[in-house]
Amino acid sequence: MIYEYALEPEVLSKPENIRYFLEQFDIHKGRLIADFPRHWTREVYRLCAAKLKNVERRRFQQLLEALSGKVLERDTPRPYVGLSWLQNAESIQNAGHDAFHAIVATENPRSHAAVLIADDVNENLPLWHVARQKKVPRHPRDLAMVAAPLIQISKQILLIDPYFDPCDPTYQASIKTMMAPLARRRTTPARVELHCALHRTSSPSFWSDCRSDLPGVIPDGLKVSVIRWNVVEDKERFHRRYILTERGGVAFEGGLDKGKEGQTTDVYILEAELRAERWEEYQETSTAYARDPLGPVEIVGTRKRY
Repeated sequence: MIYEYALEPEVLSKPENIRYFLEQFDIHKGRLIADFPRHWTREVYRLCAAKLKNVERRRFQQLLEALSGKVLERDTPRPYVGLSWLQNAESIQNAGHDAFHAIVATENPRSHAAVLIADDVNENLPLWHVARQKKVPRHPRDLAMVAAPLIQISKQILLIDPYFDPCDPTYQASIKTMMAPLARRRTTPARVELHCALHRTSSPSFWSDCRSDLPGVIPDGLKVSVIRWNVVEDKERFHRRYILTERGGVAFEGGLDKGKEGQTTDVYILEAELRAERWEEYQETSTAYARDPLGPVEIVGTRKRY
C-alpha cells in the first residue's frame, strides 16, 4: 500500500519532472522516495542546482525541500559503491534484500524489469499504479507491514482502537510488532499515543493494567501515552480504527488486534483532507469526544532492543 521507489537524481534535472513527482510522491499517494544514496536530497541539489540560474535555483530549492518531506529515511543505509546510480540500484534489486518497489531512472539500458523510464511513467504501468486500499490478513506481521513506512517517517504517532485492552494478548502481539520500527530509528518520535474508548465491557482495572502489562511490549526507553475517551452524546461514535500521524493516516476496518487464523481486514490510506479532520478528533482540544479524567498514563517501555 505504501511503497518505496528509488528515484534517480538525474531525473529531476528537468523542471517538469520535479513538479510531476512532487505531486506523485506522498503517503496518501502510496509512494515514498528511497533515501538512495543516503542524503538523496543533497545529491539531487549538488547534481542539478549548478545548471540553473540564481532565480531558477531558488525555485528549484523550494520544490526540492517540498519533495524531501516525501523521502523514506532508513536507519541502515543500503550499500552504494563506485558504480553508476542505476547500476547500484539494480544491484540492490537483484540481491532481493531491501529491494525497492521499482526504480525510476532516465533510461533502462539493461532492460531491467524493475526499472521505469521517468518520461514514460503513468498510472497504467503496474509498478507505478498503487492500490490504496486492500485486504490484508489480521496477523501482526501483515498489519505492521502496512503501517511501517508511515511509522518510520513520522514524529507524532497515534494508534487508535476503541476496544484496545492492555491485557489482551491479541493486542499485545500487534502493538509489539507495530512499534518494532521505532526501536530501530535514529531519532525517537516526539509523541507516541494509544487511544481507546471507555465502554460497557471496559475493565475497572484498565489503568493499572496499562502500567503492569504494556511496558514489556514497548521498546526499551520509549515513552507511550495511553489516552481513553468518553463518547459525547449527539457527537461522533468512537468506532474507527486508525494509525494517524502528522504525515498521513491508515484505517483498519477490523481493528489493530490480531485476528483468528484466516481472518482478514480491509485497510486503506486516508486522503490528506480526511486525515487532517480525523487527526483533530484525537487532540487534547477535541470536541468530538471527552477525555477520561483518570488518564492519561505514560508508559515507559522495557522491551529490549535487538
